[in-house]
Amino acid sequence: MVIDLIMAPFLKLSPLASITVISFILSIFITIAYKFMTNQSVMKQLKDEMKESQKQAKELKHEPQKAMAAQKKAMETNMKYMMQSFKPMIITFIPLILVFGWLNAHYGVEPIKPGEYFKVTIEFGEAANNEVELIEQEGIEITGSSKKQISSGKAEWELKGKEGEYLLEFRHGSTTYTKEVIISAAQEYANPTKKITGSAAKEIKTSQKKLVLFSVFGWSIGWLLTYILSSLVFTLAIRRAFKIH
Repeated sequence: MVIDLIMAPFLKLSPLASITVISFILSIFITIAYKFMTNQSVMKQLKDEMKESQKQAKELKHEPQKAMAAQKKAMETNMKYMMQSFKPMIITFIPLILVFGWLNAHYGVEPIKPGEYFKVTIEFGEAANNEVELIEQEGIEITGSSKKQISSGKAEWELKGKEGEYLLEFRHGSTTYTKEVIISAAQEYANPTKKITGSAAKEIKTSQKKLVLFSVFGWSIGWLLTYILSSLVFTLAIRRAFKIH
């Protein structure tokens, strides 16, 4: 995909640096779009009107009817302000969705590294029994037997492998299921979970942990919150620097 070619250079950076730089670039893009697709004079006027109406509402708190009228005017002005912002919002929506999809595909969980042990689990419905076999293939090493008895509705293997893209095959009776796995030293991976419908198997998943970029007071921060926080900081700074309303 084109988005993969455009975003590929960011994979050379650390995950935290990559998210921060992408957030900065998008903040500039969105702010520029906002500046040139809105009438800044009108936006300033509407913002001043909102502040004045809100100020009046506070001053008239002991006169409920007048305070409500001022608050209503502030809401109406805010609606006009939002309508002015609608065009740049639509223009920037598609690039944002594409970038968010790419970020989630590369920074959602930790990748499986070459030579690193990982587990793969296939889950079945309650009626499933007997055994299921993980077909052996070059490049992937299976710890223990490739055939597992289904217990409590699932079967699990421990694996490790060389760098590369693999299609794991599971044989249950006459049915074969597949699951893509990417083993890489870079920040790339296949979707850890594959849902299955219309068969005895319900799900195949690999044991990959959520990617944590940093922690604050024991709170693990992933890519999305990192992007939101950095984007807020960058957007406020850029708007203030260029006096954008």
